[in-house]
Amino acid sequence: MEKRCLVLDFDSGSGVVRCFNRKNHKLIYVIIGNGESASPGQFIIYNAGESNEQNGILTVLNPRIVDAENGDCVKVGENGKLKISSWIAFSSNENHLTFDRQFGYADWYGFVDCSEVPTDPSCSAFKTDITVNDSECNVNLIFKVVNIKVKIDPRYYREEYDLLMKKMEEEEEKLLEKTRQLNPERPSRSVDAQRAQNKIPSMHNKKSSHSPIPPPLSSLPPAPQFVVHGLVIQKEADNCFIVWLFATKQIAYLPISTQRYVIVGTCYEFSVISKNDGSACEITNVGKRLEMKPSFEIHQMMDKIVVGIHVDLCCPNTRCQLWSFYMGIPFFNSPDVGIVTMADYLDTPIGLHLQWQETLRLYLGDPRAKNMQCICQLVKQKLPQKLHNSFISDDFVSSSRYIWQIVEVCSSEQHHQIREAQLKRENLGSNGGEFEQEDEIARQKRNNRPSVRFEL
Repeated sequence: MEKRCLVLDFDSGSGVVRCFNRKNHKLIYVIIGNGESASPGQFIIYNAGESNEQNGILTVLNPRIVDAENGDCVKVGENGKLKISSWIAFSSNENHLTFDRQFGYADWYGFVDCSEVPTDPSCSAFKTDITVNDSECNVNLIFKVVNIKVKIDPRYYREEYDLLMKKMEEEEEKLLEKTRQLNPERPSRSVDAQRAQNKIPSMHNKKSSHSPIPPPLSSLPPAPQFVVHGLVIQKEADNCFIVWLFATKQIAYLPISTQRYVIVGTCYEFSVISKNDGSACEITNVGKRLEMKPSFEIHQMMDKIVVGIHVDLCCPNTRCQLWSFYMGIPFFNSPDVGIVTMADYLDTPIGLHLQWQETLRLYLGDPRAKNMQCICQLVKQKLPQKLHNSFISDDFVSSSRYIWQIVEVCSSEQHHQIREAQLKRENLGSNGGEFEQEDEIARQKRNNRPSVRFEL
């Protein structure tokens, strides 16, 4: 079954999308990869039958991120906040949550906070603007009303009005039933009836405007925590390692106190949590060592590694072209690691230590350069936040973060494979297969010896 959920927030560090299912009024977390991003106000579409939930996070196959349609009534305001046009209704039953109008009911968004807007008591339904109550969704109700636009006259919208009131009645009764189960009116035999009556308020008493929201509405998913595969890239200072996460194409920090030892250039299974400030993920536990090989080449260099990846040098990434113009930093797309940048000077097949502008003249606009083999290193530099979050409109808001940087352009992928095979035949001769087997055994023995150790 295909599900279509409204995006409320996106954590670029972990690749986790916080979104809202408008059919069952549930907040869910979905992890996306492949360098994709999502912005508030967009919708994520995925097949529920192909999803897998772990630690409150859904991993889905081939999710699609699409813009809102006109019928969704969802826009993004100038302040960057969601502005959703929605009908809301109030009940005339004093036992219902919406009776005192501190809360209302929206057919697509469930119960919403109405405490900040006055309403005409003679009318039961209104057309309103609602928005997200809290960017972290750490409140009892996810949405709140910020503006009452017009009253809904049932004489002109009879069918829509009746459907809204019917849905509200059904949800109110479900809420009443859940609350009755939590607060049974009949005291147990071991409790004095009068004391029980004093302690357990009757559901037939009118709710106070200051009454807390019933527990069923306050149940929110746990903070994002999930298990992913990653590659230890290098050591940062004396207190942590930098790890590349394959699924999200992002880095994560591995505190030294988390594990007795790790090996730079080796893959592991990691337990990861995302930080509240949107920065890089933090690893809480190191699992088993993996024998898997990444989709790109790994080259060991002292206490860090560089990688051989595919990069499109024909068409640069122009999302932050103003930043590139003023700062002299171009950006490119890589199917292996996402967005990459280029060093000031780099080596190419036609010359060493060329300026990046000279290198671009060789490949820009050439279709043969769409899949170039490049050597990249992971560096920390000042980057525009818009590069990883398209929801940000300011071109020059920046922060320091890690990104892959091209230091050498080798050749096209096809030429690279042909050249590698040719060199292998020339170097190994007729006994190539035997030598390769011996090299593989030696490599496995070498990897089994920890190259970096530290004590707890």
